[in-house]
Amino acid sequence: FPVTIEAQHNAGFDKIKNRSVYRSFQYKDSHLTEKGVEQIKTIHLPKMDRVYSSPLIRCIETSRILVGDEQLLYLHDGLTETQGPYPCNWRSNLDTFIQSLNKYNLENVKEKYSPYTDYYLPNKSETWEELNIRATNTLESIKKECAHMEHILIVTHNDWLESLFGRPFMNGEIFILEN
Repeated sequence: FPVTIEAQHNAGFDKIKNRSVYRSFQYKDSHLTEKGVEQIKTIHLPKMDRVYSSPLIRCIETSRILVGDEQLLYLHDGLTETQGPYPCNWRSNLDTFIQSLNKYNLENVKEKYSPYTDYYLPNKSETWEELNIRATNTLESIKKECAHMEHILIVTHNDWLESLFGRPFMNGEIFILEN
């Protein structure tokens, strides 16, 4: 069922009705808003065998609310939002995670993260084809790792899902993929 989940950059966009908010450093790796936290609390899931999350703070916060602080989170750079000149999609370095998270697996997260490499030039963004390749490779890797598991949760972003499944997703939409 779809649930709209609000993060700080979403609230900023809603307030000023201008896409420039996505380029604002005020919203770098934005957190959930209080409203977003309350929206997530309406979602109830079964016990998960494994939880994968984009390493962006809003996805980590979403994962923690959904499964609690004791569940091991598998953070994966391949699950991040479209890469480009958008600070709201630039993740923090690992030292930030280490200070703020309880249990996590960081095997698929680069130690250092620089938004000024690859796609982070002012007018360059990851193409839809590049995103699709990254998303496909990430999903295939997760499927291999979890072939013997029944319930896998992936907390990621609309663009990532849309590149794979060919339709836009709502914030907070639960999408079940059966193997």
